[in-house]
Amino acid sequence: MPTTIQLSGRIDTNNAAEAEERIIAEAGDGRDIVLDASDLEYISSAGLRMVMRLAKRFDGLSVTEASPEVFEVFQMTGIDRILPIAKRLREISLEGCEVIGRGGHGTVYRLDEETIAKVYRPGTPLETVEHEVKNAKDALVAGVPTAISYDIVRADGDYAIVFELVNPVALSFSLAAHPERERDYARAYADLLKVMNSTELDPAEYDSLKQSYLDYCESDITKAALTDEERAALRAVIESIPDRRTMVHGDYHPGNVMLQGDEPLLIDMAEISYGHPIFDLLSAYLMLGIPNDDITMPSLGLTAEQCRRFWQTFLEEYFGTDDPAAIEGLGNLIAGYALVKMALVGNIGASREPEYYRAVMRTAMERLSPIADRLIGALEHLPI
Repeated sequence: MPTTIQLSGRIDTNNAAEAEERIIAEAGDGRDIVLDASDLEYISSAGLRMVMRLAKRFDGLSVTEASPEVFEVFQMTGIDRILPIAKRLREISLEGCEVIGRGGHGTVYRLDEETIAKVYRPGTPLETVEHEVKNAKDALVAGVPTAISYDIVRADGDYAIVFELVNPVALSFSLAAHPERERDYARAYADLLKVMNSTELDPAEYDSLKQSYLDYCESDITKAALTDEERAALRAVIESIPDRRTMVHGDYHPGNVMLQGDEPLLIDMAEISYGHPIFDLLSAYLMLGIPNDDITMPSLGLTAEQCRRFWQTFLEEYFGTDDPAAIEGLGNLIAGYALVKMALVGNIGASREPEYYRAVMRTAMERLSPIADRLIGALEHLPI
């Protein structure tokens, strides 16, 4: 755990030595030291030399929350090349802002006619937010339609990304408001997924989602929920998934697709990986194909019936067939692979309520075990 030490006021020739002694004393035996510069008004050359000496003493030294003026000093002198320097984030208010989408990582608000903010859940580390910004920019350059991100801010205390989008609305909310356009929305949703699943990623830059699933099989969470025999069966199914280097979103559902006019744009890029399209299809199924009559999807703004109907229409558009038998078979195959994710769900951001998620994992594995052998090799003939 990093040790955070506050800097304040002015650090110059008069007090740089004293400040250095205080920092060393407070750091103790720690190696990862974060200098919180949120209250630092000015730093002179003597203060900069102090920071450089501290960087040699503490391998993991970093400076955070530097004001624009202080950040510029670090940048102009090149010290930002020696150790990480983070600028203080702009603060925005969400008061009166309309919620236009929700996802697993946070909530999307409309700030004005041209910008939106994706606000992360409390406790989300800044590194996660920065990672999503990188992924979004990489996807845009690769030709995947995604919102243009241009600023990381704090929104009422939580981290947020500001995107440029003109009058956007989540695809799911549009569907709820205009059910007569279900076919149009399903086609847009399917076409966007096809673009993403045909975009090659560099394995040196991104993780393999298949390997992540295999790693989850060996985690303490999975070992506590499943037997060795069950984990071996689960691993065999995952290993049988054909290798692909194409982009997978990891949480593809209509709440993570924004419509700007009729143009679909992808958001929530934190989990971008590479792998087989089945990983996105099973994620979509878990949000759309699985709800029953007693369940609504408030995060999507849809009823269970609307989710199921849209799921069927999406399959028709994605696979290019309206043959009921073919659609049923494809849906059942995807539902089988969805059990793989459910059997590992305790590893996927589900740190809350561990007993509940352990029960979900057990139930999923009990349903997966009888069909595991039929899933192995089934994707080799899937028309994607």
